Amino acid sequence: MIRSILTLGGRFIFFGVPIVLVLVGMIVWNTAFLFETIEPEKASPFRILLWICVRDLEKQPSDTVKHLLDRLEETVGRSSGEVPELEKMDLLTRKITTAELERRRKTIVGYTLFAAASDQEAAAKKNNEILARKPLAERNIFYLLKYRYLYEMERYDTASSESEKQAILQNFVEDLKWWRQISEKVYQTCEITPLSLLEMAKEYEMAFEYYRKNTDPETYRRMLVFRDRLQVAFVVSETKNRVNQFLRPFWGQ
Repeated sequence: MIRSILTLGGRFIFFGVPIVLVLVGMIVWNTAFLFETIEPEKASPFRILLWICVRDLEKQPSDTVKHLLDRLEETVGRSSGEVPELEKMDLLTRKITTAELERRRKTIVGYTLFAAASDQEAAAKKNNEILARKPLAERNIFYLLKYRYLYEMERYDTASSESEKQAILQNFVEDLKWWRQISEKVYQTCEITPLSLLEMAKEYEMAFEYYRKNTDPETYRRMLVFRDRLQVAFVVSETKNRVNQFLRPFWGQ
């Protein structure tokens, strides 16, 4: 009996332990992104997208966040001139991203524009509940946008001339347009219809309501001033584009 038990135990050790080690190795390999040190310098856009979905970027050092944004700009930002080949997104990243986009759309649908301004108490209360239970990925997106927003705002406020200020605004507008295109491609890759104009307007208001609740009053006041200037620059840019599109056939181009 003892010999049989020892023989059985030996077989388990010989065959079972390697299998267990392989399984553990696979689990660790597939979940490493949950615990690994975030080193953006050589990260792929898909790895950064995964971090956005599963890591709390607000808890990362400021330098890490800056390097992460720099890496995004370097690899898929407007200055790179390259749109990522999203069809190469790995299955895990695609599943996580698709689930997040679907959840995000449901949240946007449930949000009511201008609820507080129009004294819709029930809608305003629901909006507050939506903002209070923002999941990690969306909080990360808002945080990254705010980080870049504050950076551009400081550059604008310290610019030495009006022409420099306008150049900062225009450059930021073009960057935001670029990232809107990337966002639309992500939706298409995940086989989800991109956000409509109404949904984008809701998300825009949601972002600034979120900032209002998580930003000191003076900084938020400055953000609103910069936002108004940015909106004017966006309208001017869009108007120029439409005029150029209209006149291009007459210029023979």
